[in-house]
Amino acid sequence: MHSQYQEYDTRGDEGEDTELLPYLWDNRYYGIEDYTTVTEEQVFGIPEYQNMMDLIEVCFAELQVVLPSKKIGGVFYHFTGELEHGITFAHALVELCEMGYSDLYQKGLPLHRLQMHLNRQRPEEVIHEAIIAPGFTSILDARYWNRPYNDPHSIKVPFSAMSLLRYLPEEERSKVEFNVCKILCQNK
Repeated sequence: MHSQYQEYDTRGDEGEDTELLPYLWDNRYYGIEDYTTVTEEQVFGIPEYQNMMDLIEVCFAELQVVLPSKKIGGVFYHFTGELEHGITFAHALVELCEMGYSDLYQKGLPLHRLQMHLNRQRPEEVIHEAIIAPGFTSILDARYWNRPYNDPHSIKVPFSAMSLLRYLPEEERSKVEFNVCKILCQNK
């Protein structure tokens, strides 16, 4: 188990000031005290990926339920943020494969599957808070793009999603894009 605080060197060039910051990963996934101890053998409900389409389909299937990130029992959980990572992680693996790094792509597949398992850890009593209607249904909708953003996910998530959408059959893309918009409508 990690200690609650880790000392980070935040000193500038003049060596002033060191502060204590909480670990970002303490209790990161609901119900899991230390996610770094979860193994591939503990993943259930997600078959091993046989190919790139399995990776992409699982990544997008996870977006059927998009919960806003929130505090539960005094602990903040990045429910939406973890889904964002599922998309950008899948995109990175696809890009590695396309660039000819099949060994890195293959090493990443079980890790993405493990990430999807971790992302599913959420209490049933908050499922009713899932985002149903995002307010726009296209990743390219002007209501999303015509405002300033402070979060880098505001660019990388839609980019990754658009890149992965091209692998899906045309008739599936609008439903998946709608689900991606349930994430995008929360970006600040």
